Amino acid sequence: MTYLIDALEEAKLVTREPDPADRRARRVAVTKRGATLLADLDQRLGQVEAHVLAALDPGRAHHVPIAAAAGRRARRGPRPGQRVRPRRVRSP
Repeated sequence: MTYLIDALEEAKLVTREPDPADRRARRVAVTKRGATLLADLDQRLGQVEAHVLAALDPGRAHHVPIAAAAGRRARRGPRPGQRVRPRRVRSP
């Protein structure tokens, strides 16, 4: 994960900021450039969704926006100030 954030930071899409609640931790914040890029990608995704929906029969088309909305929520992440619990990864 660290190398991904390093790459995003190098591209000026995110910054690392100190966590005021925990001096050992850092928060990752989206920069203005990162937010602009994310908005552009979201718009492009909407265009792709519209194209895909146009090609589907109505019986299947109603499932796509539901799945796409879930994907957009996952990409956006938590709202500002929202606390998020880390997920535990279980070993096989």
